[in-house]
Parts: sequence; C-alpha cells; structure tokens
Amino acid sequence: MQKKYWRIGALVLLGGVFFIAYRLVIIAPQETEEDNRQVIRETIGAFGSLTARGFDQVEILSSREIRFLASGEQEAQELEVSLQEFCALLSKNRAGKDPAPERNNTEIQLSYHHRQIPAISGIYLCK
Repeated sequence: MQKKYWRIGALVLLGGVFFIAYRLVIIAPQETEEDNRQVIRETIGAFGSLTARGFDQVEILSSREIRFLASGEQEAQELEVSLQEFCALLSKNRAGKDPAPERNNTEIQLSYHHRQIPAISGIYLCK
C-alpha cells in the first residue's frame, strides 16, 4: 500500500516539475518589444511641414509600422526621398534616446499611399 502512495506522489511531483518548466520556458513571455511610439511622435514633430513634403497625414499603426498618406501630385521618387529623410531623423532620435546599438536595430516599416491614385504607393524599411 505504501508503494502505491510513493508512486502517486512521485508522479504528482514529476507532473508539477514538468508543468513549472512548461510555464517558464514555453509559455513565458518573449523579450518585450520596445515601444517606439513616443520617439516616432517626436520625430514627426521635428520632421517639419508634412504638406511641404507631399503628405496630408501620418498614421502610427504600431511601434513598427507607420503610414503616410500622400496628397497632391508628388512623384513616387519624391515621396521616397521624404521617407528616407524621415528614417534618418528617426534613427538619430532613437539613438539619442537609447545609445545601446543592439536595442536600436528594430526594423520599422514606412509606407505611403495616395488617397485617389492607387498607383502611388510604396514601402520603405527603416533600420
């Protein structure tokens, strides 16, 4: 009879160890992603006039994705140059906030879309 209790106790203990290991290793939250939204807002403010650069509005979709809504008759090349300038300013602002280079390597997707002309759209990846 005592052997039976030892086996049941050992199985319960083993099950508990597996459950704890499962919770810590498999279900444990992965490394939290940094929230770039505040730096993005500051960069948009420092970027200057959006209309002068060919944009009506900026939408921060997530901390890794930004959408610019184009206005007027800008060429796609002009819009991409504006996105490259925004990316350079964003990288500079992110480096100023957190000088650790290993944390500043998050890729941010910048995209632009024209409201009436679907052919004017594109994506620029900013590192």
